[in-house]
Amino acid sequence: IDYYGSLKSNSKGTVAVTSGDTLRVGGSLTASGGSVEVTAGGRIVVDGVFSRSGGSMTLARTAVVLARQFAAGAAPSGWAVSDTADSAGYYRLRPLYTVTFDANRGTVSPASAQTGGDGKLASLPTPTAPTPNMGSYATYTFEGWFDAKRGGNEITTGTELTQDITAYAHLDISSWDWDYRSESNTVYIFGKGPTSTYEGS
Repeated sequence: IDYYGSLKSNSKGTVAVTSGDTLRVGGSLTASGGSVEVTAGGRIVVDGVFSRSGGSMTLARTAVVLARQFAAGAAPSGWAVSDTADSAGYYRLRPLYTVTFDANRGTVSPASAQTGGDGKLASLPTPTAPTPNMGSYATYTFEGWFDAKRGGNEITTGTELTQDITAYAHLDISSWDWDYRSESNTVYIFGKGPTSTYEGS
């Protein structure tokens, strides 16, 4: 649907764009009440300013909402305006993704973070390594955050995310250590180099 001019939804109106449909507004789009709904595969393209002063806005994660300019407060909760315009001069509403940090037996704060309008994290925390069960026999060095417990791809502030993920701390150990997992009643021994004699219970 092409609308040549500015469009305003009121308290009784609903702007609904479903999958495969595109609403193109030649002027500005103002949502001052009612609701704006865009399902998966739906698109809204605004050649002017997109503003929202009331009502509700519901977007599927794969919905596309583009505008030459977004007024302050236009993005609904859980979304942000892209930091830069695309090659055609349009800014885009982007979903905010959550990264949950797994410190690999250590501790980390904050426990999670959200991406910004560029789909990237502004910063990454440094975890506190676990206290070795072998005391001074082992030390841990933090190597970075990855999208898998072993191997995987490193997550940095330059990584553009497209979904919620868990980031796992990878730790290099100088010697060897052990860990008891109560859920499996198993003692795991891991590390590198020769093991020293240890007596205990």
